Amino acid sequence: MVVAFVGKLLIAAFALASAWALLDPQTTSHFTPLVDKALGNLQVPEIYRSQIRPFEPYVVQFHGALFALGGVFMILGALSSAAGKLSVSLLVIAITLNAIVFHPFWVATSAADQAQALLGFLQVTALVGALFNFGFGKKQDKQ
Repeated sequence: MVVAFVGKLLIAAFALASAWALLDPQTTSHFTPLVDKALGNLQVPEIYRSQIRPFEPYVVQFHGALFALGGVFMILGALSSAAGKLSVSLLVIAITLNAIVFHPFWVATSAADQAQALLGFLQVTALVGALFNFGFGKKQDKQ
């Protein structure tokens, strides 16, 4: 029980630190071009990408808000199961977006770049697996 509580607090700390980076106005401008790059990696046609470009800062801030809300609800979820399931849902969405945007191994041109991006992608998706375990895993009986 203590281990699960500490694990939830660590995931909450990760989520809140990610939110801090994404919501900071100085770093938002750094992450904004990555949204357009990710849309290109996903082969979204240019006509749609041009319509999305004015909203890219809001996409980054929305991503940060998902992390912030997920982190806060993860802390609250350590105390109640309803908030825990909400936090898992929010963080799964945020981390999946993170994996697609920041770790596109499928478009890497060299083997080294592909290996590095794949490693990051797998690390991020491992967090999704841990979240599912915390949020929807079978509860252990107290002995």
